[in-house]
Amino acid sequence: MKSRIFKLFLVLLLLMPIQVIARVRYCQLKIHIENILIHKGNLMIGIFNNESTLKTNTYYVGRSVKANNNKITVTVKLPAGVYAVKLYQDVNEDQKMNQIFGMPLEPYGVSNNTTGFPSFKATSFQLNKNKDIYIKIKN
Repeated sequence: MKSRIFKLFLVLLLLMPIQVIARVRYCQLKIHIENILIHKGNLMIGIFNNESTLKTNTYYVGRSVKANNNKITVTVKLPAGVYAVKLYQDVNEDQKMNQIFGMPLEPYGVSNNTTGFPSFKATSFQLNKNKDIYIKIKN
């Protein structure tokens, strides 16, 4: 009898992580990118989930799309949480954001359309249901 109870307890214990994983709620984030004036190269999009990853450009989710229109929408499915989006247009396709003295030489944008060297706090937003955000490229 004790053996059966122990086995049942062990099975329940092993199934518990599966139940926790199943409770993670995913939301759809639509990123509407506007003011794309140069129709060449790729838009390099980084989605960040905390301050340190934003500062080090270690994105949580990354996407690359052709910059072939004035407006582009990118859809990403993410777990509910707090995020920030940073992107740049890799016009010369060298896989990096070209800068001089820290100032971007290629078009770029961030969530909440903040200016300067934005922090995670200034660019972040809560994603707890499907959401649309709009980023206007700075040329």
